[in-house]
Amino acid sequence: MVQVFIPRFRYEVTYMIHSAEKLHEYGIEFQPSNSKGLTDISFNRGKLKLPSITVDGNSEITFLNMIAFERVHVGAGNEVTSYVSLMGTIIRSAKDVNLLITSNIIVNALGSEKSVADLFEGIFREVKPDPGSDVLEIFEEVHAYSKRKWNVWLANLKDNMVNNYFKNPWTFLTFLAATFVILLAVAQTIYTILSYYKPEKK
Repeated sequence: MVQVFIPRFRYEVTYMIHSAEKLHEYGIEFQPSNSKGLTDISFNRGKLKLPSITVDGNSEITFLNMIAFERVHVGAGNEVTSYVSLMGTIIRSAKDVNLLITSNIIVNALGSEKSVADLFEGIFREVKPDPGSDVLEIFEEVHAYSKRKWNVWLANLKDNMVNNYFKNPWTFLTFLAATFVILLAVAQTIYTILSYYKPEKK
C-alpha cells in the first residue's frame, strides 16, 4: 500500500493505493487498453485499463531516459512519468506482476516476475506523479472504489465460488444440483402460498 499525496487548493489529500493483487481482491479488474499508448489509461465501473507493454532488458534505461527528457524539456509532457508512477504503485511483488501478465497487460521478456517487480519498484523510488497529471484522477477513482465494502464482499464471493465450486467438475455438478433443489423448493412454497390465498374455483 502506497500513500499518494495530491495537492488540492491549499491542502493535501492522501490516497492509500494498494497493490494490483489487493485491488483485485477488492473487485477491480485489469484489462488491456485499446492502444499501447502510455496515456491510454482509464478506470470505469471497477475496470482499470492499462496499455500492454513488453518488459525486457532495455526497459529500465528506456524509461529513465524518457523521464529525464520530460523533466529537462519544458512542454514535453509527463506521460511516461505518470505511467511509471502508476505501475510502480500497483506493482509491489511478483504476484502483482503475474496478475498483470495473466491480464495481458505485461509481456515478460525480462525473465522472472520478481525481476519485473524490482524494475518498476526501483524506478518508482525516483519518480512521483506530477500535481497536474491525469493519472492522479485514476488514483482517486481507484481509491474510492476500493473503499466500498460491497465491492469487497462481491469479490470475495466470486473468488470463493471459483475456488470451491468451479475447479472440480463433480463439485460444480453438486452445486448445480443443490441450486436446482433450492429453486424447486422456493417455487413449491410460492405455489402453496398462492393456492392458499387464491383457492381454485369449482
